[in-house]
Amino acid sequence: MSTKENVVAILEKLKTELKQTQPDTKFTEYIEETFTVFKNSTDEAFKDELHKFTNMAPVLKRSTPKLSSKASELFDKLQALIQK
Repeated sequence: MSTKENVVAILEKLKTELKQTQPDTKFTEYIEETFTVFKNSTDEAFKDELHKFTNMAPVLKRSTPKLSSKASELFDKLQALIQK
């Protein structure tokens, strides 16, 4: 799988987890929007969006009440994949 496919797959799992555990947070909304953008983007647009995500996601995560352990694990996995 390509990096894009891996990122989209993890985002989809994270989105599902957040919708179940924290449906009404800015972080959940951001992950949902990011998932849609990444899924429908070209490879070039994906790289641009990934850069934005790398800067914004940790900030939004910090402002979100405690994430479930599964959501935290998925987010950490996503961060590790992006940093490769």
